[in-house]
Amino acid sequence: MMNSFKDLSILYIDDEPCIHENVVEYLGYYCDHVYEAQDGVEGFALYEQIHPDITMPKMNALKMVEKIRAVDQETKMLF
Repeated sequence: MMNSFKDLSILYIDDEPCIHENVVEYLGYYCDHVYEAQDGVEGFALYEQIHPDITMPKMNALKMVEKIRAVDQETKMLF
């Protein structure tokens, strides 16, 4: 199963340096293409360049966020 993630492109955005560094290192064990940003502005600019893989079975993460935001503007999300 671990090899099935090797070709995925992941964009990780986090403004907490210690957590950011550890998560990027961890993701690097599973994925060959880990892109990182420090904030949403930098992350969105990088997203426009690389178009990371955002997939989940039955519904992608962005569609799920749209559905949640339609009924809830407060919940924090990590995907």
